[in-house]
Amino acid sequence: MCPYNWHSLGVFNSDIGFRSLFTSERGCVFSGFTYATNRLTPLITHHGNQSKATNTAILVVSKAKFVGLGCVFFRPASLFVGFNDTALRPPLALPNEKIRYPNPTNLALLTTRKKSKKIKTLCLPLRQTFVMYYRRKILLSLLQSFDNTLEKLSLQKLLFLFTRMQKEQDFDFVPYKYGCFSFQANADLSTLTKYGLIRQTEQGWEKVSEENFVVGLKKTDKEILQAVKHLYKNKTASELIGITYKRYPYYALKSKIAEKYLTPEELNNLSKYVEPIQETCLYTIGYEGISLESYLNKLIKKNIKVLCDVRKNALSMKFGFSKNQLKNACEGVGILYYHLPDVGIDSDQRQELSTQADYDRLFDKYVSSTLPYTMGTQTFILQLLQEYSSVALTCFEAQSCQCHRSHLAKAITELPQFSYRLQHL
Repeated sequence: MCPYNWHSLGVFNSDIGFRSLFTSERGCVFSGFTYATNRLTPLITHHGNQSKATNTAILVVSKAKFVGLGCVFFRPASLFVGFNDTALRPPLALPNEKIRYPNPTNLALLTTRKKSKKIKTLCLPLRQTFVMYYRRKILLSLLQSFDNTLEKLSLQKLLFLFTRMQKEQDFDFVPYKYGCFSFQANADLSTLTKYGLIRQTEQGWEKVSEENFVVGLKKTDKEILQAVKHLYKNKTASELIGITYKRYPYYALKSKIAEKYLTPEELNNLSKYVEPIQETCLYTIGYEGISLESYLNKLIKKNIKVLCDVRKNALSMKFGFSKNQLKNACEGVGILYYHLPDVGIDSDQRQELSTQADYDRLFDKYVSSTLPYTMGTQTFILQLLQEYSSVALTCFEAQSCQCHRSHLAKAITELPQFSYRLQHL
């Protein structure tokens, strides 16, 4: 068991498995709780193990102090951060995070030990949390530095120019309908609107919070913000589009208005950013460890025309990779999306996979019990490949050897009509 010199926040449910939101540097995760020796005891496990906890539970541990415990109903996305375990007064914030709370939206059960040494269960309001991530401070600071209001296109372009000056970029971008675009930034703006920090107007975005967010930026980012303000303070959205298209032409690749800003020669040169389709190829790709934008850029540069999502359940706690989010993002950059769940693997079969041997046993079962009964879907993928020449199979794992998509791809290559190339990205 790990010592409590770290903080952990997670959700565990016997039906959905463990969903970790924060983990220790040692790889420990919280997966439930138990009652023993007249006190509540958190169950701490290492990655690859699974607790026998049967409730959805969330725990916060900070600096050797047990500060919160609860059972959450409804969606795991509704986060219970913790109650004061003596006064039972929510909420408790995570270390070094600023958390805001709207009106209560759900109920939580808090179990605590009183002096009588009896377990008492209380029904208390669950408040959905808002975490002020550092990247959101950048968005608010950008608005603040430009008189608290920016057009939508201007904000995306200024944020893009800001990140180009960062050593480690806080936002990634894709070529989109009007140039560089960050899906994550757009989602963050919607979240900031929901919690009353900004509002959407006919002209764009307006900061309504009176809090000074610039003071919370790193020194280097404050300097970058000042440089962006100095260079682009009086630029219109159209001028900012022109600047980004000229300096970073890759991001004009999917633009509907590129011809207004680029010369015919520059437009022709855009093709160099995309790998030409010289032979029909079936690709496989995982999204583990990368942002939605980085993932899409891989697909765009490989000139992939169709993405086949081969997860059994196209749900993800990682932004952008649940079914509708991924479908909309793909179609926004001109990639067709299909979800093909019958060639996936049930999540309950993937709970304890700690070695390659564990994966191999799982895939042996997949090859014998799933692939022979999904020939129709495999043929459909082959037909897509024959029509579009460049198709990718996608799932979570970064390494294809730890994902069933490699075995699905191999099965497709063994179909009689297949005479093409296979590549794992």
